Amino acid sequence: MTWKEILKNSSMREIEKVQRVLDFVKNEMRPKFGRGLFIEQNELTDELASDILYLFYDGKSGPHTSQINDKRGNTELNLNISDTRFSFGILGVGNTRAENFYFGYEVRGDLYRNLKRDKVSPEEVENIIEDFLSMIGRKGLKHGLTAENLQKLLGE
Repeated sequence: MTWKEILKNSSMREIEKVQRVLDFVKNEMRPKFGRGLFIEQNELTDELASDILYLFYDGKSGPHTSQINDKRGNTELNLNISDTRFSFGILGVGNTRAENFYFGYEVRGDLYRNLKRDKVSPEEVENIIEDFLSMIGRKGLKHGLTAENLQKLLGE
């Protein structure tokens, strides 16, 4: 195998890793947590996937409550998981606005409605968050959507 083939296979794996996370948010998390605000525009590129993986694993926290609020190259990633919301966004700036990559999901009220209507339990929410954090290399990261916090907010 040539070095070009190795690099191509490596970048394909990066895209697959990032796509798995995005699919998890879209197909596993969103149906349980609620519609919220969701945007997905344009395809992942090799360079973008590499930057996103770097930010997943090594991105710095924000000055306030964000677990990740960082930038690498032309890619920005923000993750905020408080006891009142889940917010995850990626912006990859292309050569033109039409080439920009966007992926974002934020949920607040829908999540609490689903909890109150027993469409999802506090334990399920915490497990989904933990699965997500594990996928982005942040297992054990502190956040506010724990079963204990959610039960307190729901008055259980």
